[in-house]
Amino acid sequence: MRRPVVVTGVGAVSALGIGAPTLLAGALAVADGPVVRLDPALLPRLGSSADVVSRAAVAAAREALGGRRVVPERTGVVLGAGLGGLYAWERAVRAQDRGASVSPADSVAFMPGAAAAAVARDVAALGPCRAVSTACAAGTDAVALGAELVASGRCDLVLVGGAEAAATDANAAALRRLGALSPSGRARPFAGDGLVLGEGAAVLVLEPEGAAPALARVAGSAAGFDPAALVEPSRRLAGVVRGALEDASLAPGDVAAVDAHATGTVAGDAAELAALQEVFGTLPPLVATKGSTGHTMAAAGALDAAVAVLALLSPEIPCTDAAGAQGTRPWTPGPVVSVSAGFGGYLAALVLSPA
Repeated sequence: MRRPVVVTGVGAVSALGIGAPTLLAGALAVADGPVVRLDPALLPRLGSSADVVSRAAVAAAREALGGRRVVPERTGVVLGAGLGGLYAWERAVRAQDRGASVSPADSVAFMPGAAAAAVARDVAALGPCRAVSTACAAGTDAVALGAELVASGRCDLVLVGGAEAAATDANAAALRRLGALSPSGRARPFAGDGLVLGEGAAVLVLEPEGAAPALARVAGSAAGFDPAALVEPSRRLAGVVRGALEDASLAPGDVAAVDAHATGTVAGDAAELAALQEVFGTLPPLVATKGSTGHTMAAAGALDAAVAVLALLSPEIPCTDAAGAQGTRPWTPGPVVSVSAGFGGYLAALVLSPA
């Protein structure tokens, strides 16, 4: 028998600050970009070789758990991972270029799975530890995969989410050449400014219903792939959203809000809006926070899920309309669909409902 899965904790680190409350409070702020980075001085120290991405993931996981102890063999970790410890990689390359020695620990620090391993080590989790690398959809996929571990009974607690700290000069230069970065250094979802490159991490605690006080319910999920969509979302996203609603036994009219991918690029936002209109007709309220956090790549879906959970606990929701206008509005919390689209064609959707 499959077990209902609930969210019992949330932790977040972003350009808005340390802690989940800063995420919702700053959801409508406009990032001063085109690159917004984490401040390493605010993150826990994990040893001299640990990269910023691992330190951010551990900070988010510690907040999400809130000091709770776990049963090691029944606890898992599933985190979205993108470029791994890119700062550690670039540090090692610079050291090699000047003839200095490179620490053997650096080879672990810049692995894509370094953040997931750091979290598992920090909380003493001995169950499945997985890094999901589906580009900008990785955080959403990680939540779905972690929920499956809990629903199936394989784990009793899973830390899920994503982490990315890759706003290095080299990565920013590559995105600038691609034409994706905002020329003005500011990004407003659905306004066509271009994206701001960000860094961050978010972790949710998933458990079976009844194990601890619930903040939200993981109601459904779906994933897909579009081989033709190397950079931008595609209309195939509509089928993935429908799949998530079907998994949650919901109709489009049951949805209270959509947490959109909304990177701020002209083509990407237009394709996403077209897909959402195909599913919903008249759009429900749209939540779009990448204008404030920057696009955090593998962490983006996790931060979006964290915003959705926090909004479900609030009488107001931060909204962005299809023209880019922003504001908060009162709402009656209901099912939220969180949508992600990753470079390379990865598509994912998650449904979070009130507990």
